[in-house]
Amino acid sequence: MSNLIGRQALASLRSWFDRYVDSFMNGDPARDCAIRLKRDHTDRVCREIVGLARSLSLPDDRQVLAETAALFHDVGRFEQFARWGTYLDARSEDHAALGVEVLERHRPLDTLDPAARRLVTSAVRLHNRIEIPAHESDDCKLVTRLVRDADKLDIWDLALRYYCHEPGDWNEAIELELPDVPRISDEVFAGVMDRRMPRMRAVKTLGDFKIIQMGWVFDLNFDLSFELVARRGYLERLRGTLFRSDRVERVFGVVRTFVEERRPGGCRPD
Repeated sequence: MSNLIGRQALASLRSWFDRYVDSFMNGDPARDCAIRLKRDHTDRVCREIVGLARSLSLPDDRQVLAETAALFHDVGRFEQFARWGTYLDARSEDHAALGVEVLERHRPLDTLDPAARRLVTSAVRLHNRIEIPAHESDDCKLVTRLVRDADKLDIWDLALRYYCHEPGDWNEAIELELPDVPRISDEVFAGVMDRRMPRMRAVKTLGDFKIIQMGWVFDLNFDLSFELVARRGYLERLRGTLFRSDRVERVFGVVRTFVEERRPGGCRPD
Protein backbone atom coordinates (compact mmCIF):
# COMPACT_ATOMS: atom_id res chain seq x y z
CA MET A 1 0.00 0.00 0.00
CA SER A 2 1.39 3.41 -0.87
CA ASN A 3 -0.28 6.82 -0.71
CA LEU A 4 -3.69 5.23 -1.03
CA ILE A 5 -5.88 7.90 0.51
CA GLY A 6 -5.53 11.35 2.03
CA ARG A 7 -7.51 13.29 4.58
CA GLN A 8 -9.23 15.44 1.97
CA ALA A 9 -10.65 12.29 0.38
CA LEU A 10 -11.81 11.07 3.79
CA ALA A 11 -13.56 14.40 4.45
CA SER A 12 -15.41 14.06 1.15
CA LEU A 13 -16.44 10.50 1.97
CA ARG A 14 -17.63 11.56 5.39
CA SER A 15 -19.83 14.23 3.79
CA TRP A 16 -21.32 11.59 1.49
CA PHE A 17 -21.92 9.29 4.46
CA ASP A 18 -23.70 12.04 6.42
CA ARG A 19 -25.97 12.83 3.49
CA TYR A 20 -26.71 9.15 2.97
CA VAL A 21 -27.67 8.63 6.61
CA ASP A 22 -29.79 11.79 6.64
CA SER A 23 -31.80 10.38 3.73
CA PHE A 24 -33.20 7.72 6.10
CA MET A 25 -34.49 10.23 8.65
CA ASN A 26 -38.20 10.88 8.14
CA GLY A 27 -39.37 12.58 11.33
CA ASP A 28 -40.76 9.43 12.94
CA PRO A 29 -39.24 9.45 16.46
CA ALA A 30 -38.66 5.69 16.73
CA ARG A 31 -37.16 5.34 13.25
CA ASP A 32 -34.96 8.43 13.60
CA CYS A 33 -33.80 7.19 16.99
CA ALA A 34 -32.76 3.86 15.46
CA ILE A 35 -30.89 5.57 12.62
CA ARG A 36 -29.07 7.89 15.04
CA LEU A 37 -28.06 4.88 17.12
CA LYS A 38 -26.03 3.42 14.25
CA ARG A 39 -24.74 6.76 13.03
CA ASP A 40 -23.40 7.54 16.50
CA HIS A 41 -21.93 4.05 16.75
CA THR A 42 -20.08 4.66 13.50
CA ASP A 43 -18.66 7.93 14.82
CA ARG A 44 -17.35 6.20 17.93
CA VAL A 45 -15.87 3.29 15.97
CA CYS A 46 -14.01 5.84 13.84
CA ARG A 47 -12.55 7.37 17.00
CA GLU A 48 -11.59 3.96 18.36
CA ILE A 49 -9.85 2.93 15.15
CA VAL A 50 -7.80 6.13 15.05
CA GLY A 51 -6.41 5.29 18.48
CA LEU A 52 -5.65 1.71 17.46
CA ALA A 53 -3.95 2.76 14.22
CA ARG A 54 -1.83 5.33 16.03
CA SER A 55 -0.81 2.74 18.62
CA LEU A 56 0.70 0.73 15.74
CA SER A 57 2.54 3.82 14.42
CA LEU A 58 0.97 3.35 11.02
CA PRO A 59 1.75 5.98 8.38
CA ASP A 60 -0.86 8.69 8.04
CA ASP A 61 -2.38 7.33 4.82
CA ARG A 62 -2.80 3.90 6.45
CA GLN A 63 -4.52 5.52 9.41
CA VAL A 64 -6.86 7.35 7.05
CA LEU A 65 -7.57 4.10 5.19
CA ALA A 66 -8.48 2.37 8.47
CA GLU A 67 -10.77 5.26 9.45
CA THR A 68 -12.45 5.08 6.03
CA ALA A 69 -13.14 1.38 6.55
CA ALA A 70 -14.59 2.17 9.98
CA LEU A 71 -16.78 4.90 8.47
CA PHE A 72 -18.40 2.41 6.09
CA HIS A 73 -18.31 -0.78 8.15
CA ASP A 74 -22.01 -0.53 9.07
CA VAL A 75 -23.28 1.35 6.02
CA GLY A 76 -25.67 -1.52 5.35
CA ARG A 77 -27.43 -1.03 8.68
CA PHE A 78 -29.52 1.92 7.51
CA GLU A 79 -31.08 0.13 4.57
CA GLN A 80 -31.45 -2.95 6.76
CA PHE A 81 -33.62 -1.02 9.21
CA ALA A 82 -35.53 0.75 6.45
CA ARG A 83 -36.45 -2.61 4.88
CA TRP A 84 -37.10 -4.76 7.92
CA GLY A 85 -37.38 -2.48 10.96
CA THR A 86 -34.71 -4.44 12.83
CA TYR A 87 -30.94 -4.68 13.23
CA LEU A 88 -31.08 -8.43 13.82
CA ASP A 89 -29.34 -10.10 10.87
CA ALA A 90 -31.12 -13.38 11.66
CA ARG A 91 -34.48 -11.72 11.03
CA SER A 92 -33.43 -9.69 8.00
CA GLU A 93 -30.16 -9.91 6.05
CA ASP A 94 -26.44 -10.01 6.75
CA HIS A 95 -25.70 -6.32 7.24
CA ALA A 96 -22.10 -6.65 6.02
CA ALA A 97 -23.19 -8.14 2.68
CA LEU A 98 -25.86 -5.46 2.42
CA GLY A 99 -23.20 -2.83 3.09
CA VAL A 100 -21.17 -4.08 0.14
CA GLU A 101 -24.32 -3.87 -2.00
CA VAL A 102 -24.81 -0.25 -0.91
CA LEU A 103 -21.22 0.63 -1.81
CA GLU A 104 -21.54 -1.04 -5.20
CA ARG A 105 -24.87 0.65 -5.94
CA HIS A 106 -24.00 4.19 -4.81
CA ARG A 107 -20.25 4.01 -5.61
CA PRO A 108 -18.93 6.54 -3.06
CA LEU A 109 -15.51 4.86 -3.18
CA ASP A 110 -14.98 5.37 -6.92
CA THR A 111 -12.72 8.38 -6.28
CA LEU A 112 -10.24 6.20 -4.39
CA ASP A 113 -7.23 4.33 -5.66
CA PRO A 114 -8.47 0.86 -6.75
CA ALA A 115 -6.35 -0.86 -4.09
CA ALA A 116 -7.83 1.35 -1.37
CA ARG A 117 -11.33 0.72 -2.71
CA ARG A 118 -10.78 -3.04 -2.58
CA LEU A 119 -9.43 -2.93 0.97
CA VAL A 120 -12.29 -0.82 2.32
CA THR A 121 -14.89 -3.00 0.61
CA SER A 122 -13.24 -6.17 1.92
CA ALA A 123 -13.18 -4.80 5.47
CA VAL A 124 -16.90 -4.02 5.25
CA ARG A 125 -17.62 -7.52 3.91
CA LEU A 126 -15.53 -9.31 6.54
CA HIS A 127 -16.00 -7.23 9.68
CA ASN A 128 -18.71 -9.47 11.18
CA ARG A 129 -17.43 -12.90 10.05
CA ILE A 130 -16.57 -15.45 12.71
CA GLU A 131 -13.01 -15.28 11.33
CA ILE A 132 -11.07 -13.69 8.49
CA PRO A 133 -10.36 -16.18 5.67
CA ALA A 134 -6.71 -17.23 5.58
CA HIS A 135 -6.37 -16.46 1.87
CA GLU A 136 -6.93 -12.71 2.32
CA SER A 137 -3.90 -10.45 1.86
CA ASP A 138 -1.92 -9.16 4.82
CA ASP A 139 -3.12 -5.62 4.06
CA CYS A 140 -6.73 -6.78 4.06
CA LYS A 141 -6.26 -8.67 7.32
CA LEU A 142 -4.71 -5.63 9.03
CA VAL A 143 -7.46 -3.21 8.03
CA THR A 144 -10.21 -5.71 8.81
CA ARG A 145 -8.73 -6.56 12.20
CA LEU A 146 -8.57 -2.88 13.07
CA VAL A 147 -12.25 -2.49 12.18
CA ARG A 148 -13.23 -5.61 14.12
CA ASP A 149 -11.41 -4.50 17.28
CA ALA A 150 -12.75 -0.93 17.11
CA ASP A 151 -16.27 -2.23 16.51
CA LYS A 152 -16.14 -4.54 19.54
CA LEU A 153 -14.78 -1.82 21.80
CA ASP A 154 -17.78 0.39 21.13
CA ILE A 155 -20.37 -2.41 21.11
CA TRP A 156 -19.22 -3.47 24.58
CA ASP A 157 -19.80 0.04 25.86
CA LEU A 158 -23.13 0.43 24.06
CA ALA A 159 -24.39 -2.96 25.24
CA LEU A 160 -23.43 -2.29 28.84
CA ARG A 161 -25.33 0.99 28.87
CA TYR A 162 -28.32 -0.88 27.46
CA TYR A 163 -28.10 -3.72 29.98
CA CYS A 164 -27.80 -1.24 32.83
CA HIS A 165 -30.66 0.92 31.51
CA GLU A 166 -28.55 4.03 31.35
CA PRO A 167 -29.99 7.04 29.48
CA GLY A 168 -29.75 6.74 25.72
CA ASP A 169 -31.61 6.41 22.45
CA TRP A 170 -33.11 2.98 23.15
CA ASN A 171 -35.96 1.53 21.16
CA GLU A 172 -37.16 -1.80 19.86
CA ALA A 173 -34.55 -1.74 17.08
CA ILE A 174 -31.85 -3.02 19.42
CA GLU A 175 -33.93 -5.52 21.38
CA LEU A 176 -32.31 -8.95 21.21
CA GLU A 177 -35.60 -10.79 21.66
CA LEU A 178 -33.92 -13.41 23.86
CA PRO A 179 -35.37 -14.84 27.09
CA ASP A 180 -33.64 -13.41 30.16
CA VAL A 181 -33.43 -16.62 32.17
CA PRO A 182 -30.60 -17.83 34.48
CA ARG A 183 -29.17 -20.44 32.14
CA ILE A 184 -26.03 -20.77 30.01
CA SER A 185 -26.23 -23.19 27.10
CA ASP A 186 -23.74 -26.06 26.96
CA GLU A 187 -22.34 -25.12 23.54
CA VAL A 188 -21.77 -21.48 24.52
CA PHE A 189 -20.12 -22.47 27.79
CA ALA A 190 -17.89 -25.08 26.18
CA GLY A 191 -16.77 -22.69 23.44
CA VAL A 192 -15.62 -19.95 25.79
CA MET A 193 -13.94 -22.45 28.12
CA ASP A 194 -11.97 -23.63 25.06
CA ARG A 195 -10.90 -20.03 24.43
CA ARG A 196 -12.87 -19.63 21.23
CA MET A 197 -15.86 -17.57 20.17
CA PRO A 198 -19.06 -19.66 20.03
CA ARG A 199 -21.24 -19.13 17.00
CA MET A 200 -24.35 -17.00 17.30
CA ARG A 201 -26.53 -19.94 16.30
CA ALA A 202 -25.75 -21.44 19.73
CA VAL A 203 -27.35 -18.50 21.55
CA LYS A 204 -30.59 -19.43 23.30
CA THR A 205 -30.79 -16.85 26.13
CA LEU A 206 -29.71 -13.32 26.94
CA GLY A 207 -27.13 -14.86 29.27
CA ASP A 208 -25.68 -16.80 26.34
CA PHE A 209 -25.32 -13.60 24.37
CA LYS A 210 -23.52 -11.86 27.23
CA ILE A 211 -21.16 -14.82 27.57
CA ILE A 212 -20.43 -14.66 23.84
CA GLN A 213 -19.69 -10.95 24.26
CA MET A 214 -17.16 -11.89 26.93
CA GLY A 215 -15.71 -14.40 24.47
CA TRP A 216 -15.11 -11.65 21.92
CA VAL A 217 -11.77 -11.10 23.65
CA PHE A 218 -10.49 -14.20 21.84
CA ASP A 219 -10.85 -12.32 18.55
CA LEU A 220 -9.01 -9.16 19.64
CA ASN A 221 -5.80 -8.43 17.79
CA PHE A 222 -3.90 -5.46 19.21
CA ASP A 223 -2.18 -4.60 22.48
CA LEU A 224 -4.20 -1.41 22.92
CA SER A 225 -7.46 -3.34 22.48
CA PHE A 226 -6.61 -5.61 25.41
CA GLU A 227 -5.44 -2.65 27.47
CA LEU A 228 -8.71 -0.78 26.87
CA VAL A 229 -10.83 -3.82 27.75
CA ALA A 230 -8.98 -4.09 31.05
CA ARG A 231 -8.91 -0.36 31.76
CA ARG A 232 -12.61 0.13 31.01
CA GLY A 233 -13.64 -2.92 33.02
CA TYR A 234 -15.83 -4.38 30.27
CA LEU A 235 -15.59 -7.96 31.53
CA GLU A 236 -16.27 -7.07 35.14
CA ARG A 237 -19.23 -4.94 34.12
CA LEU A 238 -20.64 -7.71 31.93
CA ARG A 239 -20.33 -10.17 34.80
CA GLY A 240 -22.21 -7.68 36.96
CA THR A 241 -25.21 -7.85 34.62
CA LEU A 242 -25.37 -11.66 34.82
CA PHE A 243 -26.88 -13.96 37.41
CA ARG A 244 -24.52 -15.67 39.84
CA SER A 245 -23.55 -19.22 38.91
CA ASP A 246 -20.53 -21.48 38.74
CA ARG A 247 -20.56 -21.32 34.93
CA VAL A 248 -20.55 -17.53 34.88
CA GLU A 249 -17.63 -17.38 37.31
CA ARG A 250 -15.63 -19.98 35.38
CA VAL A 251 -16.18 -18.13 32.11
CA PHE A 252 -15.19 -14.85 33.71
CA GLY A 253 -12.00 -16.42 35.04
CA VAL A 254 -11.02 -17.72 31.59
CA VAL A 255 -11.66 -14.47 29.70
CA ARG A 256 -10.07 -12.30 32.38
CA THR A 257 -6.96 -14.48 32.39
CA PHE A 258 -6.77 -14.27 28.60
CA VAL A 259 -6.92 -10.47 28.66
CA GLU A 260 -4.34 -10.17 31.41
CA GLU A 261 -2.00 -12.45 29.49
CA ARG A 262 -2.34 -10.39 26.33
CA ARG A 263 -2.34 -6.81 27.61
CA PRO A 264 1.04 -5.04 27.52
CA GLY A 265 3.07 -6.02 30.57
CA GLY A 266 0.28 -8.36 31.65
CA CYS A 267 0.55 -11.52 33.67
CA ARG A 268 -1.74 -14.28 34.84
CA PRO A 269 -4.15 -12.88 37.48
CA ASP A 270 -4.33 -14.40 40.93
